[in-house]
Amino acid sequence: MLNKLLVTLVLVNFIWQPNMEPDLAGYRIYRRLPGQSFSSQPIAQIPCGPNDTSCAKGSDNVTPGEYYWAATAYDEDGFESDFSEEVTTIISGEETITLIIKGR
Repeated sequence: MLNKLLVTLVLVNFIWQPNMEPDLAGYRIYRRLPGQSFSSQPIAQIPCGPNDTSCAKGSDNVTPGEYYWAATAYDEDGFESDFSEEVTTIISGEETITLIIKGR
């Protein structure tokens, strides 16, 4: 018996309010499924300085389902902020989804 698994991939874009601290080095994006915790490893790390305006963008390929997202800021010494406000989305198929993740 041959079983086939069809996986639909989507592109997810991230946009959030920038952190204006002078030693900002970038952002980390985290994703989790319902009933799970965020992993200690980000799915994306985006280098970005406090004066950059075009760096607040990352992508991740995911299969359809419900996802929870959060961002953190990290500085030049590697210190990381608390998680941002969590954003929930349901991905139903091939589409581009934009998430607004506001830093605290």
